[in-house]
Amino acid sequence: MYVSPNTLAMHLRVLHQQGFTFIQLDDWLASADNREAVPPRCCAITFDDGWRDNYDHAYPVLSRARAPATIYLVSELVGTRYSFWPSSLARTLAKRGMSMRQIDETIMQYKATRSDEEMRAVIGSLENDAGERDLLSWPEIREMQESGLIRFGSHTRRHTRLRTGVDAGALQDEIIGSRQDIEQQLGAAPQTFCYPNGDTSLEAIQIVRSSYRGAVTTRRGWHSRDCNPFLIRRVGVHEDISDRPAAFLARISGWPGY
Repeated sequence: MYVSPNTLAMHLRVLHQQGFTFIQLDDWLASADNREAVPPRCCAITFDDGWRDNYDHAYPVLSRARAPATIYLVSELVGTRYSFWPSSLARTLAKRGMSMRQIDETIMQYKATRSDEEMRAVIGSLENDAGERDLLSWPEIREMQESGLIRFGSHTRRHTRLRTGVDAGALQDEIIGSRQDIEQQLGAAPQTFCYPNGDTSLEAIQIVRSSYRGAVTTRRGWHSRDCNPFLIRRVGVHEDISDRPAAFLARISGWPGY
């Protein structure tokens, strides 16, 4: 699941050609809350997890296009060599000769049947095998923040899926604690939240509602004023389904099969 810099640049060109106005998500939400006018066709760009390649590869492309974006940070993992358990599991299974399809199916099975705590115990050490840092550092984040182009939202403290059954204390720590971490580091509290893996519950939504202006999901679709701002739908893109203008347009339009 990746988008190359050239493909991202093409996406931005196509959106501009189609008359989209690039806007920060929290600015759009603020205008909607205040019943202020917004451009009729807006696009808010978001990135989950806080990967280092957002700084190395996406940020230069966004800067050249002057396209604002929000990056959702897992606050306790910033600057570490932590590897999310699906990545660690994928590397382990690949070494055993599994195909990418088999790996994807196995990860989805574990996501459906195991908690994050169980999977962390199964995987053991989640350090990157190559010893490289995959996630953003605070200095990189501050540099992007100072540009005025990139803002940062919360994606919990440890990327814990906020499913039904998660302890109330853990929900508070992941949702409120991450907001506090980011505010302490950047001097400004994040306005929007992103549910890890798209999983949520009524309890999680209530806590998010108490501290954020809105929250994004992994549910596919467009967002409008009459939609729930704490269950914002998005259109996910990756290289193999969006590397051509026609394919990208089909994806964002919701054309069947894309």
